[in-house]
Amino acid sequence: MSREQVQVGCESIRECRSPFFNRVTSDLLRLLDEQVPGAEFVRGVAGDRPLTMEEKREFEERRQRRGEAFYSDLLMALSHRYFPPEAARETWQQIIRHRNDLTGRLGRNPGVAVAALDYLSNIDGSIKSPVIMPYERVATVAEVALRDELTGLFDRQAFMHKLRQELRRHHRCWSPFSIMMMDIDDFKKVNDIYGHQRGDQVLADVGRIISDSVRDTDIPARYGGEEFAILLPGTGYWPALQKAERVRKAVEEQSARNHGVTLSVGVACCPEHGRGLWRLIQHADEALYASKRAGKNRVTGAADGIAGGLERRGPGSPGPGES
Repeated sequence: MSREQVQVGCESIRECRSPFFNRVTSDLLRLLDEQVPGAEFVRGVAGDRPLTMEEKREFEERRQRRGEAFYSDLLMALSHRYFPPEAARETWQQIIRHRNDLTGRLGRNPGVAVAALDYLSNIDGSIKSPVIMPYERVATVAEVALRDELTGLFDRQAFMHKLRQELRRHHRCWSPFSIMMMDIDDFKKVNDIYGHQRGDQVLADVGRIISDSVRDTDIPARYGGEEFAILLPGTGYWPALQKAERVRKAVEEQSARNHGVTLSVGVACCPEHGRGLWRLIQHADEALYASKRAGKNRVTGAADGIAGGLERRGPGSPGPGES
């Protein structure tokens, strides 16, 4: 699949969704974003309590790194709603002025959270019928809503969001990471022979095996249909190939008792195979299709600019340094 095909496909998905759906999904994704600060940090920035030395350093680092979007992050933490950077600073300042006014009227500081709730619902009117909910619960709801119902893994949108986060981290810290693209071999035959209910069970089982085979810091996802993906933060090319082989082998061995399905896998690494989102996905996809062409049930690494060619590993093949 070419980069252009992937982009066109994503645009088609977006066009089919209502503006309301897209807005809600975007807000849910932002709640999982590493940019959103904690409630205590926001209270400190607002002056409700003193900032610690560590928080002062975090404040300066966030403000420098995020620019005007820093105020969008503060408001997201307060309201669980996204405010564009061009409007966020003014809204934040209005909330602080409202907090100060309430302090004078009440004879005590109600806090920035209460001031934000009152200002946004009763004065600004941008939030209708607000519901108070602990941030931890909101984050949990967001995570559940962004997971695939059948497999329990993150859905494609959440995976792409996490991938963009990891790319931003790479450009800041030069930290490597890898992605795997995986496809269940001959899945159509399962549906055709045994029916879609059996096919759903296969997808659920493969999703569970994949989830059990990776670290807590890895991000497995159902990419679409019978295709899965894994984001491997801090993982270079050769370790990613080894992990991919472990996942492939686990699916082959565990599913043999029930369904007998196998996985074809493609692996790409940043920065070796690109430092852009679509380029990495394209390389991983091409490696996946190379696995299919080479006989399926195998791992293929993306073309390496230094070594050249594709690194293929089939069942039982030794890993790097294992021969």
